[in-house]
Amino acid sequence: ASIYASKMISILDFVPFSYGIRGKTAAFSNDYAVKNIITKCERYPVSHESRGFIIPKGSKEVKIAVYESESTEGVYSCNSRENETLIGHIILKLSREAVSDERITCVLTINSLDTIELEAHDERGAYVTAKFSLNKINA
Repeated sequence: ASIYASKMISILDFVPFSYGIRGKTAAFSNDYAVKNIITKCERYPVSHESRGFIIPKGSKEVKIAVYESESTEGVYSCNSRENETLIGHIILKLSREAVSDERITCVLTINSLDTIELEAHDERGAYVTAKFSLNKINA
């Protein structure tokens, strides 16, 4: 029984889904994709940084959405939403209108399977952070 229990504990040390942010694939495109930052089966606690998607020119704020999926691809198209779940989103208010080719840097952190934390900032210092509940994956 103790050998079985120790194997079960080690299985529970891994993230059961991938987590990423959704954004535009190009400045003048209407196509969106999800860029996975934490990938399914990574051992937690885990934290990764990613230089995110392009901020559309003229934007004063950017909505950053966190998605959970089964996908282990680095970036995947999100035109079909049947295999992903929106965890939550935050709004990054920019210090001034974006000029072309600016990007957002995002950090996703999972310290336990109860919450995920998102930190985001632009190249000029605008910053926002939020925590989202992951309780549904323990159900």
